[in-house]
Amino acid sequence: MSRRWKKMEVPGLEKVLIYETVGSTNDEAKLLAREGYPEGTLVIAEEQTKGRGRKGRDWFSVPGKSLTFSLLLRPPRSTSLALLCALSCAWALEEKGFHVLLRWPNDILLGDKKVGGILVESSFSGDELLCVVVGVGINVNETREDFPPSLRESATSLFLASSCMWQRGEILRSFLSFFFPVYFAWKERGGDFSPWIEDYEKRSSLLGKEVVVRWGEKTVRGVARGVKEDGSLVLANFEGETLVSWGEATLHEGER
Repeated sequence: MSRRWKKMEVPGLEKVLIYETVGSTNDEAKLLAREGYPEGTLVIAEEQTKGRGRKGRDWFSVPGKSLTFSLLLRPPRSTSLALLCALSCAWALEEKGFHVLLRWPNDILLGDKKVGGILVESSFSGDELLCVVVGVGINVNETREDFPPSLRESATSLFLASSCMWQRGEILRSFLSFFFPVYFAWKERGGDFSPWIEDYEKRSSLLGKEVVVRWGEKTVRGVARGVKEDGSLVLANFEGETLVSWGEATLHEGER
């Protein structure tokens, strides 16, 4: 095992595969699932040539500076898993002294800038859920010049926020140490996020603010009131209460 990843002995972690270059860690994890690799398999890549975020967008990363990995999991369902993963990222970064905000459903923020993101993808064999892969990307040691001009105002890194260089392996180990205990508790509850709602909501960047959520051609607007046990976002508007299960949430223009 590469020295930078040597401290990955974490309960719940079954196998670790490390790649210098891979198309996508999520795609690789899904292939491994079909080959019978166990839950708790971790795929780490120094470089992704086809890394992606939600809606198939390219995921920006810098070899040697970004932390990009995927976990192969076998839960009964995937609802609220992105929130559980984001919360685990928050705990890990808070342990290092950062003040973290979470933007439903999958963004990790330092202030108003994005430092990381989550991509949850399910893989099926017919109608049967074969696995769920959780991909995580965290900007660790990037400088401002590392980011393309289009991202420099909206993205940040742990280095930019602290003026310190960070060991990526230590950030990963911390995340895994927080994630696995709550994941197995969540799994035991059948995917019920209820015990962690309060922890999530107090870190929400949207709570109490007017929000616009877009998915496909549809848009819904309202004041974010919280999240439900299935991970859906609660919006209050003229229609009463609207539950949004997925989409991309941004602050309404007047809240920025």
